[in-house]
Amino acid sequence: MALEMTWKGVFPAVTTQFNEDLSVDLKGTQKVIDALINDGVHGLVMMGTCGENNSLEPEEKVQILEAAREVAGTRAPLFVGVSEMTTPRAVAFAKQVQKVVRMR
Repeated sequence: MALEMTWKGVFPAVTTQFNEDLSVDLKGTQKVIDALINDGVHGLVMMGTCGENNSLEPEEKVQILEAAREVAGTRAPLFVGVSEMTTPRAVAFAKQVQKVVRMR
């Protein structure tokens, strides 16, 4: 299914927050997302940088997307970066993204 969208406005790359022990701070990341939406952004780019995407474990990526979907709801669309070391891993992650981030 093709998705049509007009790219107008602000679509920032959301920073993933981390705890002192380097684990992902999901609540902190949700606070960033909520603040961005409340400030008027038009969409959010999750894990949009190559370094961050390749630094996270697959389970962490899914947790981040689930947390983002939970706080963003229908207020802002989510766009997800896919950067993996191999094509099969990229395809597998893209399939996970489709399950987690539903187009509304």
